[in-house]
Amino acid sequence: MKRDLLPQRLVLLRQENKMTQEELGKIIGVSKAAISKYEKGLVKPSVSSLWDMADFFNVSVDYLIGKSDAFTANVSDHAYISEVVELFEEMRDEEKEKLLMFIKKLNNSDLLFELHSVFDPLNDEQREKMMRLLLFLQKNEFH
Repeated sequence: MKRDLLPQRLVLLRQENKMTQEELGKIIGVSKAAISKYEKGLVKPSVSSLWDMADFFNVSVDYLIGKSDAFTANVSDHAYISEVVELFEEMRDEEKEKLLMFIKKLNNSDLLFELHSVFDPLNDEQREKMMRLLLFLQKNEFH
């Protein structure tokens, strides 16, 4: 298993973009101190912060956290959001509630890192789509 590469990759990406910790923090909505802790490996960012950083730097979350060495850009959410919404709307109410409870727990970033081991059998594109689906559902409350 690869060690956590997030701290060094975050520093590298931020420096390549000639940004301060404070500037990056403002862009993704966290404090300079939070960015500093991410870069030192003291704290893992939330799921939404990971996605915000990946989107800003135009890399995949897998690249950020060291699951992939491919410096690939994220695919647009718009490519499959309508399909996700359709699938969600077809679910029974109790299934929707269970799924939403699970997604809300994803804000625990340790769980995100554990989920990556579940996604290992998937190829990079499938894993990226699954993570985007979970984040999309987390950000959008369906009732």
